Amino acid sequence: MARQVATKWLRRRREGGPYFYYPAGGFGSIPNALLRECVERGVRVMTGVTIRELRADACTAREIVFEAAGLSTHAPLQTVISTIPLELFLLRD
Repeated sequence: MARQVATKWLRRRREGGPYFYYPAGGFGSIPNALLRECVERGVRVMTGVTIRELRADACTAREIVFEAAGLSTHAPLQTVISTIPLELFLLRD
């Protein structure tokens, strides 16, 4: 998808035309495409859970403790992607 957008942008730029792009399906299609690609590659994606704790050694998160459907559980992890605004993260309890 990124390659297609870049190719169109370069072509329009060479032609001197406008080059603003709005993703087909709206900007919500970008995270949806990312989710689809991750799942196709075997990534476990969890949404709608309440994060209670990230357990780490040094500066590397190793395990996540979360609640889902009223149950508390934990899971090992390699990567955490958070969309929490920094100011909210710093003000958390």
